[in-house]
Amino acid sequence: MKTTIQSLLFVGVLSAFLVGAPPPKPLDGQGDRVLAGEWSEPVNGLSARLLMSLEESKITDQPSALRYKIILETKNVQGDALAVSSQPRFVNVEIRDADDKLLPAQGYDQTGPHPSPQWAVIPGDAYLGVRVDMTTVGIGSGAALVGISDYVRFLKPGEYKVRATLTADHNKDGPNNQWVGIMKLAPVSLAFDGPRQ
Repeated sequence: MKTTIQSLLFVGVLSAFLVGAPPPKPLDGQGDRVLAGEWSEPVNGLSARLLMSLEESKITDQPSALRYKIILETKNVQGDALAVSSQPRFVNVEIRDADDKLLPAQGYDQTGPHPSPQWAVIPGDAYLGVRVDMTTVGIGSGAALVGISDYVRFLKPGEYKVRATLTADHNKDGPNNQWVGIMKLAPVSLAFDGPRQ
C-alpha cells in the first residue's frame, strides 16, 4: 500500500510539473515544434512514443548552446492499471543522418543531482509523459545535443532519424503490476537548422 500511495503522489507531482512547466523558448520556428514518433504497437498492455523539441541552454554564458528535450509518453491500453519506472531503460539507441550514416555515441561528464527512480501508476486508458534526456550533462556550442541512455550525440545542421527500444525487466522490489517487456519505438524525424544567430 505504501508503494502505491508513493506512486500516486509521484504521478500527481509529475503531472503538475509537465503541465505547469513553461515551454522552451522558440528558436526561429524550430524550437516551438514538438516532433513525435508514431505510437508503438502495444506490448503487454502498454504503447509508447518519443516526443522531442529543441530548447536553449539556461546557462547565461552559453547562449548558443542547444539540446533536444526528450519525453517518453506511455499509454495504458488495457483496463487494469500499470506501473512504470520514472527512469526507463533504452537499448539499441541510434541516430542516423540523411545519408543513413550512424552518428557516434560518446560518454560525457554529468554534473548536478541524480534523482532516484520512482514508480508511476498509469490507470487504464490513460497516459503519462516523463522526461528522459540527460539534463545533467554539459552542452557544447554550435551543435544540438541529444543525450539519452547514458550517451550523447551532437547534431550539426541536417536531417536525422532517432530510434530506440524501450525495455523493462522485472524488479523484485517493484509493484506487482509493473510493466515488463521489450518495445521497439517508432523513429522520430528531426531537421536541425543550426543555432540561432
